[in-house]
Amino acid sequence: MRHEHTGTDDCPACEQAAKDAEEKIVDDSLVPNDNRITSFLGCVMCIAEMREKEIDMSYREYARLEIGFTKQGLQAICVRHEVNVLHVDFEGHRHPANTSARKVLSETTH
Repeated sequence: MRHEHTGTDDCPACEQAAKDAEEKIVDDSLVPNDNRITSFLGCVMCIAEMREKEIDMSYREYARLEIGFTKQGLQAICVRHEVNVLHVDFEGHRHPANTSARKVLSETTH
């Protein structure tokens, strides 16, 4: 790829910036991968159905969500009811993310 600012195909500054951006994406200190959920998110139709039918399981067990990226941002869909649960518009901005599946050892587990 030809870089406008150097007039060449190689640009150490651009290569370093790309490397830094990749490191930020998986840097646990910037975006930890342990469970930090502070507010519950769920399909209102599933929650109502569980109450009405007195389903004896946790919502965590009952939920069937698909979560993925869209052109606007990130969306969660209820597979059971085929309805939107959440659609976040990033408004064209890129955000750091941690997509690692590494298990985090708690302080009590050694």
